[in-house]
Amino acid sequence: MKKIIGLIKLIFLAALMLIFVVYSSAVVRPRKDELPNDTSNKVSGFYALQENSLDILFMGTSHTYYGFNPSVIYERTGLSSYVFAGECQPISVTYHYLVEALKTQKPQLVVLDVFALMPQADVCQTEGIIKVNLEDLKFSRNKIEALKLIKGEDLIQNIFDISIYKERWNLMTLEDLMYPLETHFNENFGYTEGYPVNQPLYVREMYFSDEKKMPDREELSYLYKIFELVEKNNIELLLVKTPYYESYEEYTITNYVFQEANEAGYQTLNFNQYYDELGFVFDRDGDVWHCNVRGSWKISNMLSEYLFEHYTISISESPYADAYHNQYIRTIQKMFWSELEAEHYLSYLKDMNMTFLINYEAKEQCNLTAEEWSLLKEIGVKKFNPKKNYLAVVCNGEVVYEINHNEDFTDWISVQDSTVTVSSYDGFVTFDIDGKTTEFNHYGLNLQVYDLKTNELMDRISLDTIWGFEILR
Repeated sequence: MKKIIGLIKLIFLAALMLIFVVYSSAVVRPRKDELPNDTSNKVSGFYALQENSLDILFMGTSHTYYGFNPSVIYERTGLSSYVFAGECQPISVTYHYLVEALKTQKPQLVVLDVFALMPQADVCQTEGIIKVNLEDLKFSRNKIEALKLIKGEDLIQNIFDISIYKERWNLMTLEDLMYPLETHFNENFGYTEGYPVNQPLYVREMYFSDEKKMPDREELSYLYKIFELVEKNNIELLLVKTPYYESYEEYTITNYVFQEANEAGYQTLNFNQYYDELGFVFDRDGDVWHCNVRGSWKISNMLSEYLFEHYTISISESPYADAYHNQYIRTIQKMFWSELEAEHYLSYLKDMNMTFLINYEAKEQCNLTAEEWSLLKEIGVKKFNPKKNYLAVVCNGEVVYEINHNEDFTDWISVQDSTVTVSSYDGFVTFDIDGKTTEFNHYGLNLQVYDLKTNELMDRISLDTIWGFEILR
């Protein structure tokens, strides 16, 4: 009996020691939300999700988390999604991510970007990057098996980070000590917003060939393991390639990988073949590797249409409806605020479910070209007479109010669940939305963009109608 009690005490002490070491490893580990590039806690954010709350799981490398915006997917389809991906993540690691994900989620569809199988990915798929991808996974048999991918290094040291990050021992704060014990909701659902820069535009060559080349055999074997895993769990799989500067060799590798997927019964979608349909232009919508917020907007919209055409996915009420919408608002604001060209700005208005208010005072000469008149008509401005003052309210692409005038007046309009009061008095124009009043004070054609769901002003600009159709802020 004494031996049994002694053994129980020994096991208990060993368990306590293991818990302490696992906890201490999490404390000293650098937090991913503090890194300059991958600016969100993708792994801990995934663990913060309610169980079985996702319809779609996006997986792969940084191409995935810069490429697919869950808020756009939700606004277009009503489907909940999360980007469970990692920087330069080898597909062998992605397999273990999927094993981990299926412990708490039952997605109907997995969308996997195949950049990890391309030669360009070799430059960053180091032993260190594998460690960074795996270190925030919860301690489990799956994590240990994944860490065995790091060849030639001490497995125990990689499992427990205390010795790796020993320089942080004396830097710990109370916040660091509490961090592993808390949940950390990812408000971007794993998506990283690449901020656009208005730099020179480049046209990327498109390839059209049936030639195929096999990628690295060992890494390819993990793609087959992913096939087996989704089939076992009755999950649909879609292989994709987001826009990037691919070589001809990588084009042929994509052909090979997609053929393997098609023969296994899975759909494939190569966005590199749809630049014209997307209106995707390098480097305006993305750089050499990644989409920015504009590019991800375009491919997320195309993917939403593709899902409706090729899949039957049941839609259930999401516990994150408000969070998705808030992310959607942040996305649109970044697109508006970074845009310098009127043509592209108006195309956003045409494609977004926004409400915008328009005012024009006929005090100056109007010098719009035929093309610029056409752009205005596309967003709903049809009765604009430059010789008269003009007011309009456009909601979701529909003109709900439009008037040419030269006299004072006040009108009331019902727009969705909001009341908009439009008034002009002694040359001053006022819009009031549910008690929030705004005025216009620029010359030219003034626009104010609102999200009526949150009653939030998204952006405010003027379009110069005299010296050139330019955006004024």
